[in-house]
Amino acid sequence: RRVLFRSEAFRCKSITMGLLDFSRTRTSDHVTIDLADVIQSAVRLLSHQKRSPLIEFKVEIAHDMVPVSGDPGQLQQAVIALATNALDAMGDSGVLTIVGRNEADKVVVEVSDTGVGIPPENLPKIFEPFFTTKEIGRGTGLGLAVCYGILTEHGGTLDVQSTVGAGTTFTITLSALNSSEEQTD
Repeated sequence: RRVLFRSEAFRCKSITMGLLDFSRTRTSDHVTIDLADVIQSAVRLLSHQKRSPLIEFKVEIAHDMVPVSGDPGQLQQAVIALATNALDAMGDSGVLTIVGRNEADKVVVEVSDTGVGIPPENLPKIFEPFFTTKEIGRGTGLGLAVCYGILTEHGGTLDVQSTVGAGTTFTITLSALNSSEEQTD
């Protein structure tokens, strides 16, 4: 009984923190960031969530990624939320791939899975607050809404491509800093 109470209390705390994150006006200090470092840090944290030996992590980061301006904690939160959703979509087996690369004057991070995919009728709703397809107690429906808000605040975009039964790819796109724009930390 005590264990059940603790897990329910933790779930309530998680929902409350999600609501606060979603509703809070973020005032963040944007600094020059190497997204490769953000991705590597997120992968280290995610490796502790690896739920099965049949889940494979693939990380492909360009060695020459151009810096961006932003809040490293918020951007890491976005990558982790996308990857956690990917892990949930795969269950006990699959491949989670995180790619970081330069693309023209942008920096792109892709988080892909080989999971169940998102049905086409749900795609228009996935960034709406409180929309979730997870069973009760497994999700608040705030993760993608918060990610979308973080990336919008950073002047970036969050796009999705999904095929039911094959997997999903979320693409984060941020403006690259050129050498005259770089800030000092």
